[in-house]
Amino acid sequence: MNRIKLLLGVVIASLVAILLTASASSAQANWDDSDFETKQRTSWGLVNQGTSRTLNFDSLGWALEETNGQVYVGGNFLNLTNGVAVESQAYIAAVDMRTGVPNLSFDPVVGGVVMTIEEASDGGLFVGGEMGTWNGEQIGALVKIDPVTGDRDGSFNGRVYGDASVVRDIHVGRDGYLYVGGSFNTANDGGNPIAVQDVARFNLNTGALDRSWTPNIDTFNGVWGVARSHRNANVYIAGRSNDRVANPGVLGVSASNDSVITWDDLQENQVHNGTWMHDVEALPNGKVFVGGTQHGLYVHDELNSMNLVINHATNYHSDYQDSNLRRGGDFQEIEVVGDRVYATCHCWGSHVSQDTLIAYQGSLSLTGATYTGSVSGVIAYDADTGERDQ
Repeated sequence: MNRIKLLLGVVIASLVAILLTASASSAQANWDDSDFETKQRTSWGLVNQGTSRTLNFDSLGWALEETNGQVYVGGNFLNLTNGVAVESQAYIAAVDMRTGVPNLSFDPVVGGVVMTIEEASDGGLFVGGEMGTWNGEQIGALVKIDPVTGDRDGSFNGRVYGDASVVRDIHVGRDGYLYVGGSFNTANDGGNPIAVQDVARFNLNTGALDRSWTPNIDTFNGVWGVARSHRNANVYIAGRSNDRVANPGVLGVSASNDSVITWDDLQENQVHNGTWMHDVEALPNGKVFVGGTQHGLYVHDELNSMNLVINHATNYHSDYQDSNLRRGGDFQEIEVVGDRVYATCHCWGSHVSQDTLIAYQGSLSLTGATYTGSVSGVIAYDADTGERDQ
């Protein structure tokens, strides 16, 4: 079953933008907006910002998941519109893949922002965010739902809540666990609740909480990404670091022993007070993609002592842009689809790459890295080499 999910963070403020058909020309000497096709496939989109406890971004769309001919979009929105009609559907909606028209029979009543959606092996949907309630029922920040009716699936009892009570990432692990990351301090499955630190894992089928796996990650101020390795026992956790010496924005934690840190050696392209890695993805081929602050995407290799394979950066490039109004920005989300890796960023400017660490600069011309063309919000990379796919 084809599956596409791009959590778009500050990159995309409307589902309309997701349904654009865009084609970029090869790298040119100057930026030219005419290089991008702007024909929209549908006039439907998201409108009217909702209320959030944790977001300080204006973006409406935060998550997409496709299954059975439907695209499920989550975010911080209250309504859908085609410019004429307005339909009330807050925080999550279903859209027909063929027409781009909302499926108004999917209408759960959700209590808060939806930030992540993942398909379960049985066709259900795991949903995380700030929801609090689902169709009037208290569910905390995590729920499994029926994708047809939108009702809660009562066979999955996993819950997380407390602190900011938000789930920002969900990962369906190859080991039978659902990994959940965000800002929460309590997890439960219908038994006695236990204290956790922004990450927990549950049995994929039953929602039973693994009470033996509660990593101590107090150097994080919230988790934004979590991924289970395909090649070894590592679980990679990305987020905002309180101490970049002890935690450079991403840590590897043993899946079998939560007290063992397996990797803490990410080298960032600029040393500053705070480090914020928004996402991490571990590929079946052993490559680990990490994206976040100072406009950087880092590719490491589990099969070669976690050495850096390639580093990418986005920003203004004075050799190729007449104006610095279009600049690169931090990476928000990484998604693997077949042999490509897609990354989203709040980046409109230029892109460079090299096989060693790129020292962050105001103009990418000063880095000495190889210019690989302009960028506009979404970038594709080869899953094997980590190189940009143009």
